[in-house]
Amino acid sequence: MKQHFLFLLIIAFATSCGLNPDQVKTLTSPPTDDARDTINVESEPILPPTDEVEDTTDVEPEPIEGIQLVSPSNAQAHLTFDKEVQLTWTAEKIDLTYEIFLWKSSEEMPEEPLVSGLQDAFFVITDLEENTEYSWLVKGNDEANYLISNPSVFITSNVSLKSVFERKVMGLSFNNSVEEDDNLYEVEDHNTSFTNDRFGNTNSAFNGSDAIETGTAAIISYHENLNPGNMTVSVWVRPTDLSNVGWIYSMQRWEGFSMKRESDGRIKNMYFHETSNWGAVDFFTDEIEFEQWTNITITVDGLVRKVYYNGEKVDEIEALGPVHFNAGVGSNLIIGAQVENDNTNLQESFNGGIDDFRIFKEAMTDEEVKTFYNYESNYNPYL
Repeated sequence: MKQHFLFLLIIAFATSCGLNPDQVKTLTSPPTDDARDTINVESEPILPPTDEVEDTTDVEPEPIEGIQLVSPSNAQAHLTFDKEVQLTWTAEKIDLTYEIFLWKSSEEMPEEPLVSGLQDAFFVITDLEENTEYSWLVKGNDEANYLISNPSVFITSNVSLKSVFERKVMGLSFNNSVEEDDNLYEVEDHNTSFTNDRFGNTNSAFNGSDAIETGTAAIISYHENLNPGNMTVSVWVRPTDLSNVGWIYSMQRWEGFSMKRESDGRIKNMYFHETSNWGAVDFFTDEIEFEQWTNITITVDGLVRKVYYNGEKVDEIEALGPVHFNAGVGSNLIIGAQVENDNTNLQESFNGGIDDFRIFKEAMTDEEVKTFYNYESNYNPYL
């Protein structure tokens, strides 16, 4: 009763203030039984709207471009599939940790890297598939930076370099030594010094010079295997004297095989006897780059003689008949100079760098020469 009396007083007061009685009833109606049952139920607080903030604690930052892929160069072909391929790159930041992604270009880029946690800006891969295009890129990061390269591609050869190396007769790598790579042949060090190779490795190439009275040379004692007839000879050369006339290699210059740089910078590539009669076939090619490393490869078979600069054929000459060398027992192979036919009087030393001298049985094909050149220009064994 008291509640209803109080309710009527509120209505009367509100009406005197100018409010509509129906509005007053709505505002002041006593709670119903249902309302009384729920009046003490705790409800969720209503909070003011806020801008949503995404939790990025474990989200990897988007990388920014800052790594340049160096080797293999983009779209380079004739890369070996069964020997070492060296991936190299440079970065705008130092002290990054790298990961490499490698995949066949016909497939999607993998989510997981081929390798991660690298500290050096190079990585050697092997066991690729022949005649296949591959894509690759590099990511690098530290606590503050997350850099990435653009993708690059290279294409493997259909040539097995392992099979090419099985035909190797001898090799001189000149890594601070004139020792033959496989210790198969005796080599005499004649006033030899060493210089940087094509990768910048110190004391890793023969440093030819005629400054000393008797010149510099590496002298390999004669062995019949060094004169295989049909053959391939590969050598890296860096001339450092424009006027120098010097022999890069020679085995009894007129009687066996040899290579000479003329004063005009051209290469008198090779003497070789093709009949049982005394006589030599030789030919000239264009000048090679001064103070630059150039690979010169000669192939000799029963049909043609070919010369290649940096894997590309620059000249050829038809053969006159089977290869026949008159050089015999006692005819040493000289690197960096030449001797008279009686194997005496070392002379006409080459001024400049000589490196990675190789002799192979049989003549390499064009594809083999390109693949071998790309291998030797790409792979730095001293890293």
